[in-house]
Amino acid sequence: MNLDAHQIDILRKIEMEKIDPSEAYSNNLLSDMIFQKNYISYSLYSDLLTGRYQIKKLCLTQKGKVELALALEQQKEIDNSNAKIIVLLIGLIIGIITGNFIQ
Repeated sequence: MNLDAHQIDILRKIEMEKIDPSEAYSNNLLSDMIFQKNYISYSLYSDLLTGRYQIKKLCLTQKGKVELALALEQQKEIDNSNAKIIVLLIGLIIGIITGNFIQ
């Protein structure tokens, strides 16, 4: 499965525990990743005032960890290939400019 940049960002935030569990109710992408794709697991606690269960903690499942690692590796390869293309283009431009000065 290919993850987009927003999904990767959400998985990274969960891995670093920088996302509020209450966002699972308001963020459609996050709730989809929890309840349908099984990338994220959660623990529940019972709210004594309302009698309802609330999400207490979010963490990556094994499937989520694997998908995040693959997406980060793929993103790194794309960044490296883009850097190589830029270096090649800069080299060509420098070659053309210096070739014009030599003539």
